[in-house]
Amino acid sequence: MRRDIPFADVAHSHRASIDFAPPSPRGSANTGARRTQAYPLAVSDNRAPVGAGPDVRQILGVNVAALSGPQAVALIVDQVTRRQGGMFAFCNAHTANLANSRADLREALRHATVFNDGIGVDLASRLLYGASFPENLNGTDLTPALLDALPAGTPVFLLGSRPGVAQDAATVLEQRHGITVVGTQHGYFTPHDEPLLLQQIAASGAALVIVAMGNPWQELWAARNHEALAAPILCVGAFLDFAAGRVSRAPVTVRNLRLEWAYRLLQEPRRLASRYLLGNATFLAAVLRQRSARQVIAGPVPGPRGWTEPTGE
Repeated sequence: MRRDIPFADVAHSHRASIDFAPPSPRGSANTGARRTQAYPLAVSDNRAPVGAGPDVRQILGVNVAALSGPQAVALIVDQVTRRQGGMFAFCNAHTANLANSRADLREALRHATVFNDGIGVDLASRLLYGASFPENLNGTDLTPALLDALPAGTPVFLLGSRPGVAQDAATVLEQRHGITVVGTQHGYFTPHDEPLLLQQIAASGAALVIVAMGNPWQELWAARNHEALAAPILCVGAFLDFAAGRVSRAPVTVRNLRLEWAYRLLQEPRRLASRYLLGNATFLAAVLRQRSARQVIAGPVPGPRGWTEPTGE
């Protein structure tokens, strides 16, 4: 059962079991079932090690791991089940543009394992490294696959979006994926609230924190706070809005053509025109400059808070 813990009640809350007790019935015969057939990136319960470390490709100063969907899911599941903190994020053309112009975002992403998102960074990989990424690992598809792969009843905290969105998303995600949402908080909190928010998350017993506050705010928040939490943080952009039904996704055919960005542009032209039209041109020009300057040496893979080899246990 979901527990929305007010800041004032943090001291009275208790930690959830590390053993992830199965969720209580929700009146549905399918409650807690793994729905891997609905998500192409889902993996089975046989979580074998994914290798000693990923191929890392630097794109406009961001080190992006070249992993398949099952490898990425297995990596996060392993850190969740071992209660190992860390930070995971996604890099699309917009993220790379921001990181190229903001030193604070570049530094924040150095704390994270970063997955590729979208056709723009895939094109950049081909231009800079002569190879595509293994899969498109956008957060909107990878996150449901991850939730399906977690042990039933895994405690998850949802942070971000407008007031009410996280609560609505929690109901949907519990029913679809068999997780237990142990707390929610909208993304419109003040810096003064942050210490109490961290207490709230810790007291909830969450084994995974899903943060949906948009670039660069979610990555900056995660970089500041991931070491204070015994749970990995996954930065997911608009995922909670999609899960709550506040924003509709593109039809599957459009997604398969990798044109979801165009569908979203048609939905919100005023907000997204600059990001997708001017932004894509800016991104391509910067990638070509990087290629010309041969600035394609990837930095080190993140340390203990980033990539670690799953145990397979």
